[in-house]
This record gives sequence, structure tokens and C-alpha cells, in this order.
Amino acid sequence: MDKKKIKRIIAREGLIILSIISLGLLLISTPYIFLGIENFINIIFRPSSGRLLGWVSEPLYIRIPRNIGILLLYLGYPFYLIIRFILWAIKTLKEE
Repeated sequence: MDKKKIKRIIAREGLIILSIISLGLLLISTPYIFLGIENFINIIFRPSSGRLLGWVSEPLYIRIPRNIGILLLYLGYPFYLIIRFILWAIKTLKEE
């Protein structure tokens, strides 16, 4: 293989890794951003209330995306490699 092809392979794999990490972190942090906006609105419109409504417990809309994001961070790239290997193996076996 020449250097240009190796650089392209490394660049592609790096972009795949960065996109998986970015998507996982986005899924983890998005519910907390919305929860912060909800608490800000609660503070403005309900100042007499002694507690912030959103921080008492974690609702389901926070737990599900956060857990999916964590799974994606840990298992996203390995699953991608397994799928790519399976496709490569099928292609190689069909070439006979």
C-alpha cells in the first residue's frame, strides 16, 4: 500500500471514532441541558417554591438517552468493527 492510501484509511477511522464519541457525549448531555432549562423556567415562574422541580429525581427521559450514550461510547466502535469484519468475510468468501 502506498502512503496516500494508508493516510486515507487512518483519517477515515479517526473520523468514525470521533463521530461515535461525539454522538455518545451528545446523548449523555442533552437531557441535562433540557433539565437545566426546565429548572431555570421553574425559578422564574415559581420563585416561592423552595425546591427545584427537575433535580429531585432522574426522570425516564434523562436515564434512557444517558444510558444509550454510555453504551455507544463503550460499544459503538467495537460493534462497527464486528459488522465491518462480517461484511468483509462474506465478500471474501463469495469471491472464490
